[in-house]
Amino acid sequence: GVTPFEVDSVSAPMFFTLALTTCAAAIDWKRREIPDWISLALLAVGVVACVFSLDSVPWPHRAIGALVGFGLGALAFYGGAFGGGDAKLAAGLGGALGLPTFVPVILFTAIAGGAFAWIGRRRREREVAYGPAFAIGLLVFLCVRYIERGGAP
Repeated sequence: GVTPFEVDSVSAPMFFTLALTTCAAAIDWKRREIPDWISLALLAVGVVACVFSLDSVPWPHRAIGALVGFGLGALAFYGGAFGGGDAKLAAGLGGALGLPTFVPVILFTAIAGGAFAWIGRRRREREVAYGPAFAIGLLVFLCVRYIERGGAP
């Protein structure tokens, strides 16, 4: 059933995760940086959701999601594909979503990021904001989930 913390079956943690990821995208688009407070706030969303049972994602999924996000972010950072803010955002997003949701989100993010990188290369841009790719990846995931559930959030 729907708890007091859910609106139309979309959990408050998912709402805040989407809001924070959208903030990261807007700031990254404008300044080419993602503030640390956004990644920390995403981790806090995961912790608060677990402590207060705001959704059904168990804490081990969130912990592993944060670790996998950190690992993937670190690999992309040291490989030159991500900036430091992007790497920290990946860890925060993994912690907020939990591994089972983080995996498809990061795949959709990689597709969007690849498109941004391709466009950036064609424009001869030195760096590309990857924050918007995270927001698009999360939005695509939410749309796919909506469609899979027959229009039910």
